[in-house]
Amino acid sequence: MTKDGIYKINGKISLEKVEPEHASKKDRVTFYADVRINNHMKNKAEALSAIGLYKTHKEAIDEALDYLINSLPNEDKRRLKFQIETLEDRDVRMKGKT
Repeated sequence: MTKDGIYKINGKISLEKVEPEHASKKDRVTFYADVRINNHMKNKAEALSAIGLYKTHKEAIDEALDYLINSLPNEDKRRLKFQIETLEDRDVRMKGKT
């Protein structure tokens, strides 16, 4: 592209369909939810962030869950993935009806 914003084409041009770049489903929050935890669980998450391993309690809990999921046998991971996708799809459908 030149300084004035004009493109000069040399050679062959092809068009191909590309998928739009969207945030992953994990990054798109459908809605926020509260989960009740006891003070011991809260203190563990707070301690993990206090020693600098994580920036927030939420990040500590999310990473701990990811660690647990990654340690599961493949069959359990497959079943869990299906359950998570089902729940995520339900959330999108339910929030879309409001």
